[in-house]
Amino acid sequence: MSGEATVQRVTPDTTSAEALPSFRQAVNMALKMTTSVMKTMEAVRLADTDWDDDDSDADFSIALASRELARLSGIEDLTEDEFFRSWWQVYSVVSLADKAFHRDCIFKNHLRCFPESFRVLGEMVEWSAR
Repeated sequence: MSGEATVQRVTPDTTSAEALPSFRQAVNMALKMTTSVMKTMEAVRLADTDWDDDDSDADFSIALASRELARLSGIEDLTEDEFFRSWWQVYSVVSLADKAFHRDCIFKNHLRCFPESFRVLGEMVEWSAR
């Protein structure tokens, strides 16, 4: 049996700290999920034949948010303070992009839902840091 991985079975009665994600695990999951959504949004934007200069605020906002998430992903010894400061700044940028973008299209549908997903993932990371 040596060399086999131990699996923590999580049940409704599990209270062990091993069943909870570490701060870094929660951060990695949040960053991977938001980065995936941003890549989808960028692909949708590139496929949008009606995209024009009036949409550039949302375009630049998503690009700025993507760069900051990539920067956070590259920091090995990321502190909680640094993560949360950057995370909520990116949340604000995405939220403002949602408010500024008024054209009804697939990109807007993604943009409309994204701030809430971002908020929930941020709260999940906060919970893991307790």
